[in-house]
Amino acid sequence: GKGQILLDGSLKELKNRSSVKKTIIVEYAGPSPQLSAGMQALDQREGRLMIQIDPSICPVSRAIAQIAAQTDVLDLSVSGVSAEEMVANLYREYDI
Repeated sequence: GKGQILLDGSLKELKNRSSVKKTIIVEYAGPSPQLSAGMQALDQREGRLMIQIDPSICPVSRAIAQIAAQTDVLDLSVSGVSAEEMVANLYREYDI
């Protein structure tokens, strides 16, 4: 950070500063699932949907249950922010 300490703490503290949003990628057969509050489509193609969720509004378990109730889920993955993305966000925060 140009000789500047950007964070003097643990990885856990960095996680707490970063977005808590999760990304769900679901491959499905059947109708496209409808999204509710706290869920935002990032990418949608036939049979594949990438969703960003805010767990404070819609917990991951509820989002998965809602999707599974609407369509046949073939595959599903859930991911959070990687350590690299957290560091990149920290640099963006300090305009570096």
